[in-house]
Amino acid sequence: MLLLINHYPWILIEETMDITISQESFLSNDKNKLRLISMLTGKLLKSGIYVLQAEDDADTLIVHTAIQKSNYNTKVVVIGEDVDLIILLLTLTPDDSQIFF
Repeated sequence: MLLLINHYPWILIEETMDITISQESFLSNDKNKLRLISMLTGKLLKSGIYVLQAEDDADTLIVHTAIQKSNYNTKVVVIGEDVDLIILLLTLTPDDSQIFF
């Protein structure tokens, strides 16, 4: 029996460099993924964009954050392709919320 395991390299990325491997290969290495998330988070925060990172299920965090933000008379728009998002939004969103989905 032959077992093949693909090990993709850890790449020390910088903002200006080109990645020469596929997105799937790059993101299959957890260190690469964490470094990219860290870099993007830093750039977004510097631009004044509110950032949260989900430990587990992002759908739940997205919906609860949208509901929380809508409680402050803020119009909130949730855009996504995941069916779980619409189910959670329909189930959890109060009728008087200003959340659009």
